[in-house]
Amino acid sequence: MVAAMRNLDLRRYGPVIVILALVAVPLAIWAATSGGSDSKEKQGLLVERSVSVTGAPELVISLVGGGVEVTTPADTVRIECMDKDGNVIIKGSQPWPFVEEPGYPYAHVHQSDSPEKIQGARRCRVLGTNTRLEAAVK
Repeated sequence: MVAAMRNLDLRRYGPVIVILALVAVPLAIWAATSGGSDSKEKQGLLVERSVSVTGAPELVISLVGGGVEVTTPADTVRIECMDKDGNVIIKGSQPWPFVEEPGYPYAHVHQSDSPEKIQGARRCRVLGTNTRLEAAVK
């Protein structure tokens, strides 16, 4: 190995080694930290605190992905949101399917309630579908 290193002409191969390092190292770091595709982000529920156009606090409950259907003949689903202790503090009924609005990537609904309840909500779920839809509030 030492003999091979003595025969290496750094003037000849040095620039090539530096260029490869400058290209390969950032690519390797990017590949290792990018996270790739995550199937959990492609399916399920996304719940975010927001403010309505009237300035009132609300929860935007979004359906990420597809293939979800209601299990009852009704064209509505039930929404329940729980506090940190698991107590249901927000109950609602929303039309199904969720609304698709321009400028927002997912079909969603706006669930309103008192500011205290919106702030206290930690997890929400959608009941009445063929798939379990539950997520933490972000």
